[in-house]
Amino acid sequence: MSDDLLLRVAALAGWQNVAKSTLTDHYFGTKDGDSRGYPIPLYTTSIDTIWSLFEEFGLYPLLEKLPLQNTQASEQEYSCSHYLISKSDYVLESRGATPAIALCNLLVAISEKIE
Repeated sequence: MSDDLLLRVAALAGWQNVAKSTLTDHYFGTKDGDSRGYPIPLYTTSIDTIWSLFEEFGLYPLLEKLPLQNTQASEQEYSCSHYLISKSDYVLESRGATPAIALCNLLVAISEKIE
């Protein structure tokens, strides 16, 4: 599932001539007319990597990357919000989806509606 999703997102990002390395568990491909092969970013495992693709496409879903410290909230409010974030991460992971995979699925869904 994760490899298929990675390949779909890589295609949306413009990667071509994609092949899996025989030595490692990584994919390589070409992009922007450059014939040299480069490692394809880990869209399905890194929220920063998939988020940068959203930014590249000018897509900003109702989601904010929050800093680790919330200096404006009281300690009690921070603990409560931290619990909610941890709880939602647990729910996503218990369904087999991390936040990065959820963003990848969202990008694929958006692209299917646009096409």
